[in-house]
Amino acid sequence: MSTTGAHDELKAMHWPVENPKFIFFTDFDGTITLQDSNDYMTDNIGFGGEKRRQSNKSVLEGKETFRYARIRLPQEVLDADVT
Repeated sequence: MSTTGAHDELKAMHWPVENPKFIFFTDFDGTITLQDSNDYMTDNIGFGGEKRRQSNKSVLEGKETFRYARIRLPQEVLDADVT
């Protein structure tokens, strides 16, 4: 995804305040772990750690959206042939 597409998606989101100093994401499930379960499954069952880290980098560089990456990573695990 282009940088413009990622920027447009962020602009479309509702923000409680204008120009917040910090933005953080959480799933609020209360789980505390040392390793993220999605990362573990993607690294060991899905397409692997190197591609996951590249996807994270692409999000930070604006090449793909956070939403796209967070949908794609679990889908890779579901599509994995583990038989």
